Amino acid sequence: MFAVHDADLDEGGAVEASCVSTLGELGRLYQAEVSRLTEWAQRHQERDLGAFLARILPLPELDRP
Repeated sequence: MFAVHDADLDEGGAVEASCVSTLGELGRLYQAEVSRLTEWAQRHQERDLGAFLARILPLPELDRP
């Protein structure tokens, strides 16, 4: 289970969300999002962001025993 807690003072208070997922699915979603950001960085010539994203991928296998 994953949960996010934050406070949005402009909107009047606490914000909370949670979900249940496998660790493997979370890893796949993370990698997909980083890949999407990498493509964006390349299109917009954001070299610093591209270099950072290259350092954080690939993730180790999350669903190994």
